[in-house]
Amino acid sequence: MRYLLMNKRTEVFEFETIGSTGFSVDRITDVFNSEYAPPELAIDDGVVDINSFSAWLSSRNIPASRQDLQKSMEVMQESVGNEVSVTQLAKQNYFLSLSDQYWICQSGSGLSWDTVNYFTNDFSPDVGRIMFDRTQVDTPSLMSPDISAAGYLSKKWIVENGDRYLIKASTPPYQQEAFNEEIASMICRRLNIDHTEYFAYTKNGESHCRCKCFIDENTELVPAKAILYKYYYNDQRVSKYELFKNTCKMMHIPDYKKSIDDMIVVDFIMGNEDRHYNNFGAVRDVNTLEYTGFAPLFDSGRSLRYNEDTNYIDTKADISCGKPFAKLHSEQIKLVTCPQRYELSKLRDLPEEAADMFYKSNYRYSDRIKVISELLGARIKMLDNALRTELYNGIDVPKTKR
Repeated sequence: MRYLLMNKRTEVFEFETIGSTGFSVDRITDVFNSEYAPPELAIDDGVVDINSFSAWLSSRNIPASRQDLQKSMEVMQESVGNEVSVTQLAKQNYFLSLSDQYWICQSGSGLSWDTVNYFTNDFSPDVGRIMFDRTQVDTPSLMSPDISAAGYLSKKWIVENGDRYLIKASTPPYQQEAFNEEIASMICRRLNIDHTEYFAYTKNGESHCRCKCFIDENTELVPAKAILYKYYYNDQRVSKYELFKNTCKMMHIPDYKKSIDDMIVVDFIMGNEDRHYNNFGAVRDVNTLEYTGFAPLFDSGRSLRYNEDTNYIDTKADISCGKPFAKLHSEQIKLVTCPQRYELSKLRDLPEEAADMFYKSNYRYSDRIKVISELLGARIKMLDNALRTELYNGIDVPKTKR
């Protein structure tokens, strides 16, 4: 069977699959516009690497690590009435996403972007009801961008007044991630940092958060992993931080230094333990292929000791970040190039406001709220000390003319 990889209305290349089940790529039969391919694909002189394309296709499936995926798939099969796989669901949805404009259709199908995309066309809420709410639905419609949503946490997309919103769950025992997302939004508003606005709430005893989709029908999210891979991914001579900055410069991504600084600062305050190369990146215009800037900061939930026993949280301890650029936040903060930009006095009342948010949302772990508030206050003080040290060391401080 032959299929087309499309980028919005542009044919990228044609490929052939093998087998009657699954979606296994056999060969690329014809390349039309390789420059419109996903940036993470390995393409050398117009030749597409099948392994990288297969890996990219797999990334369009609901990940195997998804929270309670087996339970969700059981409800899905009960609703559909027969066995179904995540790959079948992705294929039925043309591998569409709300993070970009790539999609796949059978060659000669006559399908068009204008009739299938989820940016301008409504989609079914049934998949969200099944896989997020775990509610059985009779004869459901499975056309939904929920099928391609990445990440561990359970999530679903909804449409309100024409806008697309992502709803995310949290994890036991403390269900703290949703509230952490809103706290990160508070920080960004005070420090004038471009971000995705999150709102946390409690429903049926579970904490959720929602945010508006920051990608539209003319843009795509290019993850940092794809940016790193583009030119320098295997270069071991310099740090990942330098590699990433060099690549951003070569790809003409506007204001990349400021955006990287902003991310490092917010992650330090939050004690983010999960800033990996797939949850930050840049935004590209799919029509011109020009980068418009960094993506607004998003996905800060796994922070503030979200899963640590309340009695063992040490508010003064350093926190591991693992990625993207250092092992510890105390090391990564030294990479900030312009520390004088951040007016930390604007965060003075943040711990109290965060505590109020938890109380107003009926957060069930009231003994934990005070500890989280104290942790936030301690992280802000640590950041102030760290940035002052870097400022005194003269990082990006304009030299006085003599």
